[in-house]
Amino acid sequence: MKPDSMQRKQYYSIIPRADSALKEGTMKPNFLLLAMIVAAAIYIITLRRQLEAAMMRGDMYREISSRLDKRISELSSDGE
Repeated sequence: MKPDSMQRKQYYSIIPRADSALKEGTMKPNFLLLAMIVAAAIYIITLRRQLEAAMMRGDMYREISSRLDKRISELSSDGE
């Protein structure tokens, strides 16, 4: 065998292993990336719900505060 043909044979025998390793290696990061995107989406949804709940509580407290202020002003004006 010529040295050139031996080198080609060795080169071609390496390629399938590298190709399959590349295919296997790219599937893991894609799956990991997909899992990270799903986790981020769930986290964002959770944060939005918490924000909406906090906003509703804030509205409720402002409403209660305004009612109490109005009641205090009514009581203090009645007392004069």
